[in-house]
Amino acid sequence: MTPVPEIYRGLWRRRVLETSGHVDRSTTVYWLQTSSLYADVRIPADRGRRGRLTRLTPAGLRALARQQGFAGALAVEGDVLTWQRWLDYQPPAMPDVGRVRIDGDRLIEHGVHAAYHEEWQRVQPAGDDNLALVLEEEVDPNRCPLDRDGVLVALEGYFMIALARPEPLPDAKDLAALVDNDTYTLDAKRRFLNCAIELGVRHAGGRWELQLSTLPHHEGLGFKQVHGTWRRDGAGHYLQSSPCGARRRWRVLEQGPRFRGLPGAT
Repeated sequence: MTPVPEIYRGLWRRRVLETSGHVDRSTTVYWLQTSSLYADVRIPADRGRRGRLTRLTPAGLRALARQQGFAGALAVEGDVLTWQRWLDYQPPAMPDVGRVRIDGDRLIEHGVHAAYHEEWQRVQPAGDDNLALVLEEEVDPNRCPLDRDGVLVALEGYFMIALARPEPLPDAKDLAALVDNDTYTLDAKRRFLNCAIELGVRHAGGRWELQLSTLPHHEGLGFKQVHGTWRRDGAGHYLQSSPCGARRRWRVLEQGPRFRGLPGAT
């Protein structure tokens, strides 16, 4: 995997999206990029606070279905960036490719396969305090293997974690179409939304706090409370024991010399 140039690394916040006849300045959008992996989360301003998926009504599910987020690897060819989506909150879309220009701590992006204009502001530059993990193996609480993608990235005072839903989505234009389709039960629709893409802050005392999530009931909680305990497994892996009973093995793609470990990891 070719390292992403340093000029693109860091935590970015989108300031504006312009498409034909539409301007969006209200959606909260963050993109965290390390030298190997990235994660991106996009929460509409009117989503509001929502409860657990198991308690949501159809109206609540529709509100969550408009969220977006994805994670994977960034391919760079000159000024053309391709966000390879290993996992996606929405059903698969056209290739995510943009032509970009850097102006100080601003990144200007124009779509290659779609007509759009985005402006990004760098919130945090990258440094030597960084981590990138990819989910390698997982078993559910019954010790049955699961096959899904996961990414965890951290740099300086921030982190993002992304976990795909346990089962792939049916073919659809978007999640809203699935939620509005009466063919599926309410329980099935809740499972369609069970994809976690989360941004958090790493506090000076060592606590990691989730602040933005496609699963809103996670917001404000501690990383350990939601994602369980972690421990090193040799130099190249971490083992995670989640509160729900799942066990995961994550492979280290990068770890900077100033990174001090996951909360509670030994």
